[in-house]
Amino acid sequence: MVSHLSAAALYELWKPPPVPHITVPQGRSPRTRLAIVHRANLGPADITRVAGIPATTIPRTLVDCAALLPRSDLGAMVDDGLCRRGSEANYVLEAIERASRRPGRAGIPLLRRVLEPWLEGPKPGSPAEMRLLRRLEEWGFRRPERQVEVYDETGRLIAVIDLGWRPELVGVEYDGERAHTPRRLLPDEERHARLKAFGWYIARADKTDVRPSATRLRSELWPVLMARRAA
Repeated sequence: MVSHLSAAALYELWKPPPVPHITVPQGRSPRTRLAIVHRANLGPADITRVAGIPATTIPRTLVDCAALLPRSDLGAMVDDGLCRRGSEANYVLEAIERASRRPGRAGIPLLRRVLEPWLEGPKPGSPAEMRLLRRLEEWGFRRPERQVEVYDETGRLIAVIDLGWRPELVGVEYDGERAHTPRRLLPDEERHARLKAFGWYIARADKTDVRPSATRLRSELWPVLMARRAA
């Protein structure tokens, strides 16, 4: 079956590798120059079909790719994969346990570290929000809460903030191209005005803020958070 980076490509989580990866049962010894052959006895929980092609599931694919990718690329793959419907961090942990029956499997410690932000709180609204969360942690910020629900004095929900620090009333909204179209501009501004009235400071972020060299958002958030913590 298709596995590793080739399975990731089937799920559109990675580009197709120059040489395809396949997995065959232990004890098989096929010889071919047309593919990179891996051997594992996979059970039904780790096998599916993608457009009719036998392949490893997304959780098992993440486990297999963990030994092949650096942390940043693995993090992006995990974020994209777990934002898919039906994908959960717990399913990846279960796949890790099944794969870890073979001692010393490479990549497992790294995958566990990359999974850590997914093991608490609700699902993010998009992979980009998780990439933004990872950037905030890289800059030294305390891990923000995801999908922060804000209620008025009557208990009515007035907004859900993408990322935020509730004690300091500081939030970050990721302006994705699809979710924040010109048609959404006025409702977004009205929502932010309501949040401001309740004492929230809302920073805006977009795809430029998750680039490795970006520092604008860090420069905006750091003094705000420090001042509010000291108040």
